Order: sequence, then C-alpha cells, then structure tokens
Amino acid sequence: SLEERRAAADALAKHPMLASFPAAKGQKLFDEFLALLGADKDSGQQALLEKIKAITEPVARTRMIGIAVKIASADGTTTDAENAMIDRIKAAT
Repeated sequence: SLEERRAAADALAKHPMLASFPAAKGQKLFDEFLALLGADKDSGQQALLEKIKAITEPVARTRMIGIAVKIASADGTTTDAENAMIDRIKAAT
C-alpha cells in the first residue's frame, strides 16, 4: 500500500545505521527494490532476504525486524502474507 511505501521510505531515511548514507542514493535503491518486487514478488522477497543475510552487524540485522514490522503495519493492519514475510526476516537474522 501507499502507506507502507511511505513508512518504508521514512524508516530507512531515519534509521541511525543509514545516517551517513546519501538520501538520494537510498531512495534510488528503494525504488529499484520496489520495481523488483513489482516485477517478480518471489524473486524480490528472496533478494530482500539475501540482503538481510549479507548484513554482518548483528544489531543492524535485528533492527531490520523492527523496520519490517513498521512497514507491514503502516496501513493499520498486517496480513497473513506480511506476517509470514516478517517470520522469514526473523529467521534470516
């Protein structure tokens, strides 16, 4: 949903681990990821999980769970599919 996209962009923009990352570059990467999800949801989800697994800092990986929950619940509810993805993110961290 639009609310979830806004929440995702906001969470990433305000994330302390990304404070020194250029905002324009972050937005570009986020837009590319959304395009990947739109083109092939399964591949997009797998790409997300691989990126999370590639994060070596344990605290940063754990924070990804919080970001995922914030995004999933941005529209006021979480679906079974969103909860399943959050569980997959938890398993990857």
